[in-house]
Amino acid sequence: MKGWIKQLNQLRSWMVLVIAMVLLLMGVPFTIEAASDVDRLRQLVQEKAQQYKLPAEDARIDRVWKAIPGIEGRQLNIEETVQRLLKMKWKANGQQELPAEALVFETITPKVQLQDLNPAPIYRANPQKQGVAFLVNVAWGTEYLPGMLKTFREHGVKVNFFLDGAWAEKEPELVKLMQKEGHLIGSHAYNHPMMSKLSSQQAREQIQKTNQIIQKITDKSAIYFAPPAGDFNQSTVDVAAQEGMYTILWTVDTVDWRKPAPDLLIQRVMSQVENGSLVLMHPTNSTAAALPTLLKRIEKKGLQIIRLDHLLSPSRLLDAHEQSGND
Repeated sequence: MKGWIKQLNQLRSWMVLVIAMVLLLMGVPFTIEAASDVDRLRQLVQEKAQQYKLPAEDARIDRVWKAIPGIEGRQLNIEETVQRLLKMKWKANGQQELPAEALVFETITPKVQLQDLNPAPIYRANPQKQGVAFLVNVAWGTEYLPGMLKTFREHGVKVNFFLDGAWAEKEPELVKLMQKEGHLIGSHAYNHPMMSKLSSQQAREQIQKTNQIIQKITDKSAIYFAPPAGDFNQSTVDVAAQEGMYTILWTVDTVDWRKPAPDLLIQRVMSQVENGSLVLMHPTNSTAAALPTLLKRIEKKGLQIIRLDHLLSPSRLLDAHEQSGND
């Protein structure tokens, strides 16, 4: 026991020496009192650390929502936060909260990632993620796409276009424009078949043919597959996975193919949209007219509209603390 006490005292002496050197480099005169202040500051940060900690959440198969991505956790880096506070010459003075600009976080990686799960459809992102993704399935409605792209551009929004292969063959310049403006390109099969009615080989041909077309136009491989009409079976999901693709469904349906009034479309979406929602739409007059208001209302609700690859990744969208403390 005495040996441990001796080692602890030696360690404390070394810590005091290191603190002294740090303070001298910062131009702060060193005293024993200053060292004690640093100890008290470190203790305060340690006490506060738990309230900022968010545990990682593993990807999982949900009984209802099927494959749900995991999300990173975070914890306060105590030493780096203390150093920032020292540089700021911050004093607690009875304050209950640490200044956001001093907080330094480190991530906690989920042990189970989406790619570790058995093949399953994806209907939503992790509900802790304060973002949504627009899924625009395109097999018709070409005349509405330039206006929709203009709206997305004006609002600085990136979405996800799932392209029917036969359509993409006819409209390569529009596909290139989608890609140029930063939108994600996915597959919607080749000629809008009911995937559950196809054999595994036929399903594979639909997926491969469209992927080849997308690859030729964009020079990138599609990794997300949206089955036409949301029709699929487990064989569809398995074949897509064998082709290196995730099968994507939706959380919120605009039902825009029924040509609802824009106000009704907006009402339908806003009554359901939440963290991690995937919002299905098509290039229609109703959607094109509703988009400007819909984008504003979703963002006003505190949700970022982002690409699917970002929404499904385990990375946590930055909150105010992280944005301030880790720039």
